[in-house]
Amino acid sequence: YILMLLVPVAILFTGPEKFETLIGYPGIVVHALPVLLGMIAALVPMTACSISIEGKNWWLMQSLPIKTKTIIDSKILAHLTIVLPFYVVSVILSWIAVKPTLINGIWLILIPAVYIIFSSVAGIAANIQYPVFNWDNETRVVKQSGSIMLMLLVDFIIGIPPIFLLLMAKTIPSNLIMAATALILTVMTIRLYLSNIRKSVLDIQ
Repeated sequence: YILMLLVPVAILFTGPEKFETLIGYPGIVVHALPVLLGMIAALVPMTACSISIEGKNWWLMQSLPIKTKTIIDSKILAHLTIVLPFYVVSVILSWIAVKPTLINGIWLILIPAVYIIFSSVAGIAANIQYPVFNWDNETRVVKQSGSIMLMLLVDFIIGIPPIFLLLMAKTIPSNLIMAATALILTVMTIRLYLSNIRKSVLDIQ
């Protein structure tokens, strides 16, 4: 999330053109900044290890009279609480640095938000699929677990294709690519969320 702040700060101090030259991707600021910020924000969400971090105390969650939805919602909201300040500041700095048109400004607000919400829900789904409760060091679940590796892969899958299209497919309107990205991620988020809350905490072990 610090990197999410550093990108607009660097653009603000160097200017869009020089920033693109420095990183070696011409046009990425003008055409793909919303997706770039979203991809950075979606990188390894806290939810991807939020179930595993319970460790050997997970049985407490399983024994309490609490719905799965309540547990999942609390972990998603905890993650969003941490991300929200970075998201707001990065969007404001990006607006100042890039001075986007109205429609591009809307994408600059919407696209990173969609990526953040998707990654929050997908992180839970990944951790449900690959939980690790028998650990002695938090490093194992925070940096080395299967759910973390899976979310790294997912982040590239949801980030690289739209960036590639925005930079290379000049015949496709950028607004269409942005809209399609937002729609696809929203549908995937809803489907994953509904799948997550249907699961019983007793089955997660």
